[in-house]
Amino acid sequence: MSFQVLPLSAIGGLTKTFELGGVNAAFTVSVTTSYNYTTGVWSIDLTDSADNVLLAGLALVPGYDLLARFPDVGVLVGGLVLIELNPDDHRSVDSLGGNTQLLWFPVGTPVVVPT
Repeated sequence: MSFQVLPLSAIGGLTKTFELGGVNAAFTVSVTTSYNYTTGVWSIDLTDSADNVLLAGLALVPGYDLLARFPDVGVLVGGLVLIELNPDDHRSVDSLGGNTQLLWFPVGTPVVVPT
């Protein structure tokens, strides 16, 4: 299983840029995090190196490929899976990058949800 952990932190509005190595070439993506206090869910915005918005407000829900519903983005970026290291530790404003981690799978690699 080939994946990379995208190190995020529980600081809303923080943007991090990642160089993702893919099957065809490297791809740069910026991830901006935000936390919705009403729903209790973290979300991300994805932009490419030219600052084009690929997705905005993508809810980080654990357990499946977050980009599966967006094949036009998935073909560029690959797959993203949010995992919970301790399922008994409920998601909160402090959990991103701690109990929950975002995994990136390269384009052309099967996205496997670790259990």
